[in-house]
Amino acid sequence: MTSTSIHRRLSINSLANLARYAVYVVVTFFMTPYTIRKLGLDDYGLWVLVLAIVGYGGLLELGVQTSVIKLVAQKNAANDKDGLQRIVSTAYAFFQISGLLIAGVLIFAAHIFVAEQVSSPEHHEMVRMLFVILGINTAICFPSYVLGGVVFGMQRYVAKSFLDIFLAIVNAGLTFMVLEQDKGIVGLALVKMTVDVGSILSLFLLVKRVVPDLKISFSELTVSSFRELFSLGGKIFISSTTTRIAINTEPVIVSFAMSNSWTTVFSVPKRMVEYVREISMAATTGFMPMFSDLHGRGDVKQIAQIYEQYTRYTLIMVIPFISFIMALGVPFMRLWVGEDMAIKGGNLIYYLSLSFLMQSLQPLVARLMIGVGNVNFLVAVSSIGTIVYLMLGAILIHFIGIDGIGVASVVITVATQMLYMPYVCRYLNIPLINHVLNCHFRPVISWCIISLFMYLMTNMVNCDSYAKLLLVSFVGSVFCAVVYFYVLLTESEKKFFIEKFYHKV
Repeated sequence: MTSTSIHRRLSINSLANLARYAVYVVVTFFMTPYTIRKLGLDDYGLWVLVLAIVGYGGLLELGVQTSVIKLVAQKNAANDKDGLQRIVSTAYAFFQISGLLIAGVLIFAAHIFVAEQVSSPEHHEMVRMLFVILGINTAICFPSYVLGGVVFGMQRYVAKSFLDIFLAIVNAGLTFMVLEQDKGIVGLALVKMTVDVGSILSLFLLVKRVVPDLKISFSELTVSSFRELFSLGGKIFISSTTTRIAINTEPVIVSFAMSNSWTTVFSVPKRMVEYVREISMAATTGFMPMFSDLHGRGDVKQIAQIYEQYTRYTLIMVIPFISFIMALGVPFMRLWVGEDMAIKGGNLIYYLSLSFLMQSLQPLVARLMIGVGNVNFLVAVSSIGTIVYLMLGAILIHFIGIDGIGVASVVITVATQMLYMPYVCRYLNIPLINHVLNCHFRPVISWCIISLFMYLMTNMVNCDSYAKLLLVSFVGSVFCAVVYFYVLLTESEKKFFIEKFYHKV
């Protein structure tokens, strides 16, 4: 695989994922305030809480999907068709059994955990029905983990992105229909089930097209296949489990420490920052199987080059988004979901955005470590960091309210990044000071300049309408382009863009 083909594939995969998230953000932009308005704060908060509890079922994924992605990429590079068949069949059997176990818990026991958060018998019955629907949905759709793993392992991100875009639009349309008919959160659960079933059927057809000779057969199950999946997957499980626990426990902490309505307040700024985080994740998703492919070929030099180069590019990409969301997040919330939500959740945007900026200093660390199979340090740091984050957040929320979650996030992210950076530099044999200067120095300086300009702009312009928000965003974008050219880009990068511009002209 040539350097040109590597960069071309990474670029195409990243653009496809970015297009998917762009559609997702647009759909969510219109649907979130509409859904909150139709359901009300309490029911919307209850829906968030129920989904968080259902999300705990993902813990039984045990990191196996990530193992599937890595092993599919590795065996495809080695042209090991028999090994590929065994891995996929073994993973499918595991996910099917796990899905049935999770479904049983959701259907027969999960409603007990939210009994204290609902008051009327009518709501108790509604919650019970929700978990029955979502439990059946889990039993049917949990095996889609392995299908998604195959698609990602074969690096077919374009096809997966088009499928996700179509399903996001369908989901929005069905959600609008059921809410207009006042079907409430039970209607939302039925929509989720319908879309998820459509997703697994579409993924099955996609896998058959990408790997037409692949057959899922329980006769292919072997002890060695399970060992191969879980030798890596077991370690990833610890890290991914604590991450899932954090994602699903945040709204639980808020609900039990404050109320369901505060869970809604928390979910809006959290979702806004997650939009930016998902842009970064979308742009870097294809790197893990690429690192795995290069590791299988023994091309260590190429791995280090890609890590350095795309760490910088990813940070460059997210800096404007972080600056804009910190400057315009509160006025946007005021217009989007109302003054009360902006007042209560405004500070949380700043904390979560700053936390994400710190995380963006090493956006490829997990992709690299998993791709090359060196996950022990990653697992230890991420697991301990997540546990401490939840404990600190649960404590601080009692003293400073909803902002406690944000403060805890900043503290723990800074601590973990101080551990990741020197470790990765030692592993790739890159001097730490060179890594900071090459990847971080110019981008961070540019972020400071852009953030200061956006702060001054929002103080000069009263952003009390979407038109003014767009105006400030446009002026900020122009200023950002100037800063990028004169501050952020290196001389060779400036030369490249100038040559490209004059060539096109």
